[in-house]
Amino acid sequence: LDSTLGYLKGRPVLTVVIWWRDGTVAYSTDRAMIGRRFNAAELEPVFAGDIKAHISDALTSHGARRQEAVGLPLLEIYAPLRDNETDAIFAAGEFYQDASHLLADIRRLNTAIWSTVALATALMLAMLALVARRAHAAVEAHRAELSRRLIEANRLASDNAELLKAA
Repeated sequence: LDSTLGYLKGRPVLTVVIWWRDGTVAYSTDRAMIGRRFNAAELEPVFAGDIKAHISDALTSHGARRQEAVGLPLLEIYAPLRDNETDAIFAAGEFYQDASHLLADIRRLNTAIWSTVALATALMLAMLALVARRAHAAVEAHRAELSRRLIEANRLASDNAELLKAA
């Protein structure tokens, strides 16, 4: 998550919501939300010190409305807000950023990963085919040698039989 947050530095924050522990909105860039109370269950990990982030399809109900209003995929980030002196968590911050670039990078990386997997698989299959071809060639060479030796052994047996008859 730190790398994601580092990646998003410098990208504008579209919406900010500050939550009290009981689920009351202390501050919001959407003024209509200030003072409203929501289910605080999803904030419990944040008040325990965790940072949570969700992209697009996992947004909260109020986050989904924001996404519809903005028309962009959003990254919803929850982070604990700490007192500078005591380091105690006094509120939770919820931030929304445009996730378009992040999703584009994820798609690009997925394509690169699957291309690499496909290339590695193709190379392994080619090597396996080469090994199988060489093994087949070796078996065929041994079979030809055995056939030649069988013919030679039969000829020698016939010659021995002739010599035995002559003796």
